[in-house]
Amino acid sequence: MDDGYQDDNYKVPSEIITTHRVDMQSGALLFDKDFSLHDAMAAFEIGEPRFDSGLALLDDSRPPFDPLAPLLPEQVCWVIDHAVSCELALS
Repeated sequence: MDDGYQDDNYKVPSEIITTHRVDMQSGALLFDKDFSLHDAMAAFEIGEPRFDSGLALLDDSRPPFDPLAPLLPEQVCWVIDHAVSCELALS
């Protein structure tokens, strides 16, 4: 695919990894020259329940969700308000 952009310094990562994988030991890591402590901590945070806000825990600490449960009028207003604000934020 030719998108009109060419960079002579670009190398396909999969080719480099395939070529040099025989030199790697089990458990070894590949580091980019721009790999920072921030990048390392971000990788650590994914999957760690204390840090990862998107992690779905398997415990039953919350009551089960019942979409057919009746809502109070203020709860309905809250849902509509937040749905409209999200829709406006995306437009």
